[in-house]
Amino acid sequence: MMNSLLLWIHIVAGILWVGGLFFIIWGVYPATRVLPVLRQKQFLLQLMKWSHKGFSIAGITVIITGFLMGIGGTVNRWEMLFTTYYGKWWITSLVIGLCTLVWGTFIGYRAFIRMLTREIIWKMAEKGYPRLLYFSIVKVVFISSIEGLGFFILILLMVII
Repeated sequence: MMNSLLLWIHIVAGILWVGGLFFIIWGVYPATRVLPVLRQKQFLLQLMKWSHKGFSIAGITVIITGFLMGIGGTVNRWEMLFTTYYGKWWITSLVIGLCTLVWGTFIGYRAFIRMLTREIIWKMAEKGYPRLLYFSIVKVVFISSIEGLGFFILILLMVII
């Protein structure tokens, strides 16, 4: 019963974490493109500041519930981490999940906020010179894509196990 509840929380938190970020990337951001440049900046800055804590909590919840399901289930002894197939995949998933969360929380998010608060690139774009803004967005997308790669690997590991 407890493992079923942990699994349910794990899945819901995963949907909120991964799905929420993907919705912002593929749904909200493209919709903001119809706004004037400085409005885009203001909206995205507020959205990121508002949603960051929720995404971080969802990611932490995914990792904690995954950890608890592992130690409460198949990986119930230390040596099982390194001697069983499942233990090796479980520790790999834990490490990748932690790295993905840390990357998104401390590197991707901060890069996005830095880009959104660089006034000069937004003012230049507003005056008809968007090149520096586009370059900055591509740079942030590249940095943030590492978090997406972590999500992809985690989902792949779940399907393999």
